[in-house]
Amino acid sequence: MTKPHILIAGGGFGGFTCAKALAEAGVSVTVLERKKAAGVGMHTTGIIVNECAEEFALPDDITRRVTNVRLYAPNLKYTDLKSSSYFFLTTDTPKLMQFLAREATDAGATIIYDTAYRDSMMQQDKVVVNEGAYECDYLIGADGPRC
Repeated sequence: MTKPHILIAGGGFGGFTCAKALAEAGVSVTVLERKKAAGVGMHTTGIIVNECAEEFALPDDITRRVTNVRLYAPNLKYTDLKSSSYFFLTTDTPKLMQFLAREATDAGATIIYDTAYRDSMMQQDKVVVNEGAYECDYLIGADGPRC
């Protein structure tokens, strides 16, 4: 395997989006993702705010436009929000992750599935990842909160 300029630990929203942007800029980039495929094991509906939705061209079959929202407080009191100009997008999150992964690979990024980021250290002028299994010039952490 050739040494990528940048290695991204984590293939979530941030990891795949960052990989796509870097690959489109001509940077050699590889993503390490612990899951066996994009979106595996996700059982949630994502919500994307208007400002973010306007930045991405997402397929209609994985999103639904929502203009009316009911927000609940812990005491179950609620407020209804309605707007003809502002919206949220709810998503089929597994399909969204698959879409983002395709976008990254189509741009030229490499995604290595079933491989979790475990550790890294500087070794002269390179970053050594997972006890020497991978090397890169720069490492981006996009693997979520860690203790």
